[in-house]
Formats: sequence, structure tokens, C-alpha cells
Amino acid sequence: MADNKTQIPYDILIDILSRLPGKSLARSRSACKHWRDIIDHDSNFLALRRARHPPFTVASLSQTCGVHLYAFDDKKNAFTKTDDNFACDAIRSTHTVLPSCGGLICCYGERHVLVLNPSTSDRRHLPSSATTIIGCGFGYSPSLNSHKAVRFVEHPCGIPCEVFTLGTDSWRPVEEPSEQLIIFNHHQPVCVDGKIYWIGINRRGRLPRIVGFNLETERFMAVDGPMWLTRLGVNVDHLDLRVLEARLCVVKRMPSDVRGVKAEGRQRVEVWVMVSEGIWRERYAFGLKGMYQQTPEIVWGMKAVVREGRRFYLCEASRWGVAEGCLGRVGVGGFGEFVMGLEGILNAGDDKVGFNVVKLLEFEDGGDDGDSDGLVEYVVIEEESLSPLRRHGGVSTN
Repeated sequence: MADNKTQIPYDILIDILSRLPGKSLARSRSACKHWRDIIDHDSNFLALRRARHPPFTVASLSQTCGVHLYAFDDKKNAFTKTDDNFACDAIRSTHTVLPSCGGLICCYGERHVLVLNPSTSDRRHLPSSATTIIGCGFGYSPSLNSHKAVRFVEHPCGIPCEVFTLGTDSWRPVEEPSEQLIIFNHHQPVCVDGKIYWIGINRRGRLPRIVGFNLETERFMAVDGPMWLTRLGVNVDHLDLRVLEARLCVVKRMPSDVRGVKAEGRQRVEVWVMVSEGIWRERYAFGLKGMYQQTPEIVWGMKAVVREGRRFYLCEASRWGVAEGCLGRVGVGGFGEFVMGLEGILNAGDDKVGFNVVKLLEFEDGGDDGDSDGLVEYVVIEEESLSPLRRHGGVSTN
């Protein structure tokens, strides 16, 4: 055993380890049991690493290409591929990948759930289900310092719900949501402050509701949304939950009205943020050309809203076919130095590959829309449709 005088002090050790890139961290984990325990379980190290490394998003290529991780760098204003060398053959195109949480990725298929750690390349296959999984959620509880997965499975007499705590060996049944609430499994759940949220409906009135699951108490709850959420005529398919600035937000999509007439092929998007329990504030409102089945990704495991003066930028995931092996530099709307660091992610020979690529949307009062440079096909924002939210912000209270 090494002499204590030669051991690295704890504070210095976690400071060094927290700065390492993924591949180096994975090698360090194999150096000794003490380092492995710190990397896997030490809350001080995990908090320090999360603070120093930007959150990431997952870009899924074809089924044979696996997945890759991309991070947003605030200083560079760019998306860059991480050097974690995280190639997970276990994730397939048939899997649903949930938003990353606390540095981990969770995905699920028809009967199994998989949790992955990009920093260490570890993976954990959770015990399989005997019946089809129809929905899943994944989150982190700061109070418990633990990750938990929640799954809903098919059953003739209802939709049983089970929870799995990482570090244990089995799923545990929990009380189902109130019979008055139905969770829509095709909506992505999000995790905020130790709670997982889904879009649901009230069974009695068929009105949209937000359904929460407290990871500490393991109980479901109905969450008061903006006042307009429970009005008749709100289409649940036009709602999405996101996380913006560490707060729960609802993204609402609807056809735009132009001088009282619904505009064909145009869409208005509103982003409402829950500033405190039962109090919601409209943060953004803008118009889009074209109707989209999915709302632009305000935040999906990464910081995707960038402010620069009077401009702000949002990102969305889109399908795009590429024949070349790289994307190169992207110049958008007078912000030509915004580099999408996606060079080299394709190496599939001469075949065209369909994959998820981050697109840029630009919004600016009084600015030019800008022309596409041909590298990326992006949505043009109607200048007059951007609400001046720095002078006005709607508030909804219950």
C-alpha cells in the first residue's frame, strides 16, 4: 500500500479528476478502487464535474452508426462533439432516448430499460419487463442523491407503474396516477428539481393536465399549469414540456392568425415558464413558417438558448440527408461565426445517411432574416411575429 505522504489530497484529487475529458476519466477509473469509488459515487466530485463540463445532447445517427454526444460551449457559442468516444451499440433507432439527467442517459425499448454513463462508458441494463413498456421517465433526486427510472407497462386491468433506484436490483410497484389522470406516453417527460413531469389529460373532462412524480416520496400529483391549459379547445398534441433555466416550461403551438385569418402553413409558438408553484409567466412568443409536429427543442439535456444583445437563438433536431462526410461551417443570418461543431460525425462511405442534426433558428427585432448558405436548411422567422417580451410578459396564476 502506498505511503500516506505520497497520496494526493482529496480536494486536489477531485479537482483534477473533474477536469478530465471522458476517455481520460474512464482510464483513471481503472487505476485503483479509491479513484473508481470517487468517480462513481462521490457527490462532491459529481457536482464539480457537472459544473465544469457543459451539458450534452444526443445525436442519433442510423441504426448502424449508434449515437454521439454533442455539447454546447457558452464561450464559443458552438455545438461541439465531445471526446468521450461514447459509441453505444446498445442504443438502436427503435429505442426512445429520454433527456439526459445528472450526467446519465436513459433509453428504453419494448421490454427493457438501459442507463448509460457517457463519462465512464458504463451501462446498466435494468431488469426486463414481462409485458410491453408503454412509457418511461428518468430523473435525479438532489435530496436523495440518486437516479430513478419510472416505467408504465401494459396490463389488462390498468397501467401498472414501477420505479427502479440505481444501485438496487429490482423494480418496485408504486401507486398509479389518480384514475382521473391519463399520461400521454408519446410526450417526452422532463425532470426538474427532483420531479418528473408528463403531459396528461383529466379523464373526466378530457382536458390537458401536467402530471408530476416526486422522486423522493414516489407519489404522483396533478400540477397546476397556466390558466389557458384547462380551457376547452386546447389540443394536447400541440403541447410539450421542456426545461428552461432550470424551471419547468410548457411550449404551446398553434396556427398563427394574420389579421384575424388563420395563416396556412404558419405557426405561433408560446413558451410559458413556471416561476413558482401555480404561477406561470410567458417568456417567449414567436411565429414560424411551416407547421411542425414537434416544437423546437428549447432545452433537451443542454443549454440551447443563447442570448447576444437583441438576438436569441433556439435549436431543434431535424432529419437531413447528407452525402458528404462532414457539415463544415454554418453561416446563419449575419452570425457567420456561429460554428456547428459537427464536422466528421459522418463516416458512412458514399451512402446518404439520415440523421438528427441540430438546426439554428434566429430571432431578432428589426433584423434581416438572412439567406441559407445551402449547408443547413433552417426555418426563417417572420420578423413581425416576434413578441417584444422584454417590454411585455403575460402572467398566469391559479
